[in-house]
Amino acid sequence: MAFEGNALTFTHSGLSNQTSYGYRVCAIDRVGNVGVGVTALVQPRAEFNAPTGSVVINDGAAFTGSIAVTVAITATDASGIAFMCLSNTTAACTAFVPFSATTSFSLTNASGVRTVYVTLKDTLGNVTTAPLTDTITLDVTAPIFTSISVVAQPGGLSFAWAAADAGMGVAGYRLVIKPGTVAPAVKCTDGTPLVDGLVTSFVDPPRPTGSYTYRLCARDAAGNVSDGQVIAVSVR
Repeated sequence: MAFEGNALTFTHSGLSNQTSYGYRVCAIDRVGNVGVGVTALVQPRAEFNAPTGSVVINDGAAFTGSIAVTVAITATDASGIAFMCLSNTTAACTAFVPFSATTSFSLTNASGVRTVYVTLKDTLGNVTTAPLTDTITLDVTAPIFTSISVVAQPGGLSFAWAAADAGMGVAGYRLVIKPGTVAPAVKCTDGTPLVDGLVTSFVDPPRPTGSYTYRLCARDAAGNVSDGQVIAVSVR
């Protein structure tokens, strides 16, 4: 028996931390009748403070063009961090996994500001009172060309173009060329670069007789690159 008396509180000392103890508290009236009581199962802990910390997505980048991101977690706890749970929502986290200071995570696949919520649990079962959070802007749509013109002139071919991006804005253009009728690869990943920057016009000097194929691509600040527009010419 841990306690008997008429006090309304009781402190049970000398227990072992992380060990479960079951209690039943029964009331006794003046003539000795004993109630069935109420029960409780408790586990003493060395401390009850929740973990604290911070979260950083992609080294603090403001935006990303991919739903796959890297989450870095800095956490502090007197008993040590044991588990974490990452979520795209504010809903209570239940899928805890072993803690890692750096982990991969998939954002919800929709452009806009995305928030990562991280809930931490220490070795004693104490859980963060509110999720740790960080935000990043997701942009998964490449720019679209609104105009492209190619004009032959004595000095060669004069290119001019414009593009728009609904997300982070156009960050640059790439114009590449290959001899022959086979176009450079989509997204301008091969061919000889003629332009790689924010300029919106270019004059390609006269070339020897033959066929040439150009591809013009646009990229945004999140790294999304358009497949590109193909321009084929024949020099005679």
